[in-house]
Amino acid sequence: MNPHDSNRMPAVGAVTALLCAGLLVCQFGCVTERVPRALGTSPYIKGNPAPTSTANAPQAISKPAPGGLRFELAPLGEVPFDASVLPLVSPGGRFIAVQAGTAPPLHALNASGPAEALNTRIDIYDMSGRRLQQTFLAGPSPRRGVPRTLTQGMLLGRAVNAEGFLIEWPRQDATRWIGLCTWADASITWLVGGDESVATFAAHAILMHDGTLITALGDEEARGWLLAQRSPTGQITVLDADPATMLVPLSSLDARRFAYFRLDGDALTLNAAPVDADRRRKQLLDLGTARTVQDVTSAVGSSLPPGSAAPEIFAVSDGSFGDFQAAANFLDPRTGRTASVWMDGSTPVTKFSLGIVSAAPSRRGLLLTTRQDLLFVPRQTGIPRVPPGVGLNLMRKPGIVRGIWNGGFCVVEPGDAGPGALSVSKLTHPSPN
Repeated sequence: MNPHDSNRMPAVGAVTALLCAGLLVCQFGCVTERVPRALGTSPYIKGNPAPTSTANAPQAISKPAPGGLRFELAPLGEVPFDASVLPLVSPGGRFIAVQAGTAPPLHALNASGPAEALNTRIDIYDMSGRRLQQTFLAGPSPRRGVPRTLTQGMLLGRAVNAEGFLIEWPRQDATRWIGLCTWADASITWLVGGDESVATFAAHAILMHDGTLITALGDEEARGWLLAQRSPTGQITVLDADPATMLVPLSSLDARRFAYFRLDGDALTLNAAPVDADRRRKQLLDLGTARTVQDVTSAVGSSLPPGSAAPEIFAVSDGSFGDFQAAANFLDPRTGRTASVWMDGSTPVTKFSLGIVSAAPSRRGLLLTTRQDLLFVPRQTGIPRVPPGVGLNLMRKPGIVRGIWNGGFCVVEPGDAGPGALSVSKLTHPSPN
């Protein structure tokens, strides 16, 4: 692949989702591989920062809701934000990684051409207390060599696990590397790339529960993207060897199953995971023709990042919601409706009402983001096209769930400081009054 031929580079688009109040949020891909891990801690880590005073910390809002349920919303503070890429939250709900600085141009997010030096950075915050505590300050872009900690110009990826989160590094020579950044010290293990002598092009990766990476790889002849997986031991296997205009994997909530969007010219399909390089499995959905790269990236914009949800929370099979472990959310470009697809085939695709931006399961039902409010839909009501949800009226502005754990959810919403700020809160699971 010629890294300087931007016209021949495969187009990998930025994922976008609208958070009402004019907030445009994008999410893009990454990749995974195991190489020897860098030792030591980042020189940019703050040494034993003093705890932030909680004397003036915002108080949690506790409010009963119809149906005998109570939620509690605890604002944790605001963070700078590039108004482009949604944050990632650790599985236990302790850390949040936020992309700040100047929003990258679309071709950098899309991996569709050479990337100039980007004025972006990734900040990590500890959210275990009553206020956000910044734990990491990104260093300057390296002039040469392979960085071993987060530096300016890196971008958030699409998946998390207990150890860390995926990042992408669009380099100025048009190559693109993928790394796993640790929550604790921001050190990076390069998963795809890491060798300056080898041209590497990868994007839109997700992590499965066992550490396997599913990703789109640019083929050597620049004909398009190939679907590949990298095992925890480093073995790369091509799963779909037919080059595509664009490939974006989509994970189930338990990160044990995946499907992938495939754009061939202007024809878009959602395909089941292939079993080997020679057989393409059945299509889950035919999403029609006259589709664009933007349709693909928008389709995964409101989905929860793989690894961000604890399966035991919503593994209950009672009610009409079914077992959410095998489910994933996406935006159907034909109708503009958020939908859930069950990758084990047990339940047909469920489409939500028009205007639903995102959906996240809880023990007792679904949290739905609309353009006006955050709704709770009890399990027993099912998912009709017009959900009889209970408006929680807890959000100053509609928010989106980015992490789920036993204690509750992490919700992000537009901040008071404008497009360059993001408000972060914790919302408990519903409980009886």
